[in-house]
Amino acid sequence: MLDILIRNGMVPDAATGTFRTGDVGIRGGRIVDLEKEACLDSVDVVDASGCYVTPGVIDFHAHLYTDGTERGVYVDSACFPNGVTTAVDGGSAGVANYPLFYQTVAASSKVRVLSDLNLCSLGLGTVSYPENIDPAAVDVEKIKFIFRKYGDNIQALKLRQTRNISREFGLEPLRLMRRIADELGAYIVVHVTDSPGEVRETLELLGEGDVFCHVFHGKGNTILGGSGRVLPEVWEARQRSVLFDAAHGGNQFSNRVALAALDQGFWPDFITSDISLKTMYRRPLYSMGMVMSKFLNMGLDMEHLIPIVTRTPARKLGLEGEIGTLAPGTCGDVAVLRVLEKQVDFDDSHGMKLRGNRLVKTEMTVREGVTVFRQIDF
Repeated sequence: MLDILIRNGMVPDAATGTFRTGDVGIRGGRIVDLEKEACLDSVDVVDASGCYVTPGVIDFHAHLYTDGTERGVYVDSACFPNGVTTAVDGGSAGVANYPLFYQTVAASSKVRVLSDLNLCSLGLGTVSYPENIDPAAVDVEKIKFIFRKYGDNIQALKLRQTRNISREFGLEPLRLMRRIADELGAYIVVHVTDSPGEVRETLELLGEGDVFCHVFHGKGNTILGGSGRVLPEVWEARQRSVLFDAAHGGNQFSNRVALAALDQGFWPDFITSDISLKTMYRRPLYSMGMVMSKFLNMGLDMEHLIPIVTRTPARKLGLEGEIGTLAPGTCGDVAVLRVLEKQVDFDDSHGMKLRGNRLVKTEMTVREGVTVFRQIDF
């Protein structure tokens, strides 16, 4: 007998990249090959007609250090109602507090929590003042130690490179992080809003697999040149397999920049929330579901959106074949999503509203075969 049978939903077809009407079964926390099942009796049968049945959504950039920083969301309540079953903490902790983050959040949340390690030893502890990224204050040896000790959880090194944080140090913290990452064989994630130097200078320090974060920000030097075209160096970096994260956040996203770039065919590699306690269930961010809805109204269709929030981050996290897929034998993480026809305004931090007419609503979320969220009317 199955634990859960989700019937009649629109299921992604990995071979064609389209959706087809089908069923998804789960038993013992794993996806079942229904073609080999003689009996489809199930403890719980769900009719998902009219819904997309997808792998659990992966939020590749969120702030999850609950009570350890002033930014940390309540992980399960921020994620499960939005179909998110896996989330990556975007550098909330540094070497001084990472072990406690791991014990209290990563190892204890029902959401699968992975993480980036902040270059600053105290990470993003407070919103009262920015972190210290003076290269002289970076504990290089302890970064190497913590990264290697917790290598099953830590994915990358993270730096917020904003003028009021970098100050007189300019790009030197990034150059230092580059050297540490190269020694560790790790990739780096760099926050680039109102960054010192030109966009080109930052991109020159990024290589294959590194992540340029908040690609559609509207502060300081953006990815658009004076003519409104995406800079040639941005396209060139993409050719070198530098990755670009939308990372919406509360004040790191410009609808104008995003619409201009998308119109030129420049789509992000990752669509993420960058959610924090300050922005959780508050506009302009609200939730990962809201961010997905915004991109749906910016021209992305579900056939392209779903892989960006499932298969692509799973591959980057080294978990392809375990999550980000509904293939038989893989982890029973599932999101049931309905696209509603509804008038919605999508704000940004620059006062520009985007009027949309489609909204992604999570009807149900399953984590390792357990229903962890379900709408009362579904």
